[in-house]
Amino acid sequence: AGCMGTYTDAIMVEEPMYPVVETGRYSNDITCFGASDGTVGFAVGGGTAPYEYKIGTLDWLPFPEIGYGPGGVSNEVLITEPGTYTVRVRDSLGCELEDPFVFTINEPKEIVVDIDTTNNTNSCTNPNGELEITVTGGYPGAQYYVQVNDSILPGMADSAIAVTYSDLGAGDYIVTVSEIGWNYCEVTAEATITSPDSLDYDAVIMDSVYCNGSDDGVIVVS
Repeated sequence: AGCMGTYTDAIMVEEPMYPVVETGRYSNDITCFGASDGTVGFAVGGGTAPYEYKIGTLDWLPFPEIGYGPGGVSNEVLITEPGTYTVRVRDSLGCELEDPFVFTINEPKEIVVDIDTTNNTNSCTNPNGELEITVTGGYPGAQYYVQVNDSILPGMADSAIAVTYSDLGAGDYIVTVSEIGWNYCEVTAEATITSPDSLDYDAVIMDSVYCNGSDDGVIVVS
């Protein structure tokens, strides 16, 4: 029979000295409706570098090492849609950050410009057309500069309050609305002020003046 015996040795199982920990975070909302420029930033330390991150159900991606703070590495990710995002982080051994990052990214409402030109120019020579401009959406309580063609008109439009600009001549107008004091979001709209159609007429001389100084001539206009 073969030799039999017992062999004993010590095996040391080591674990990382420190777990993966958060060292910083920040987020930036989407600036204007449809801008797709929100961002989330997060930094970690501990564990065993390099790190990977995972947003929602997307695949794991490598975690670039960008200086963020002492003992940590950071990453910034572009967020194109509003919503709440959960970001998981793990190190090279598969150890995960115990508490994932949770970010909520907001997006302002669309700025809508409504222009009423019902009071169109009613005189051939007097420029008395009107533009009634109503702005809604954007950030709550925002104010706006209103520019018509190349001129900034006096006054500002509060959100959801109509502003009327008068004494405008017939023609096409481009209305540009720019948000004040927030992210300077800007939208444009177009309007046309009309004037009465030009007069068409025919003049026919029916009777000429018979004598010098007389006033018996006749002209028929139709």
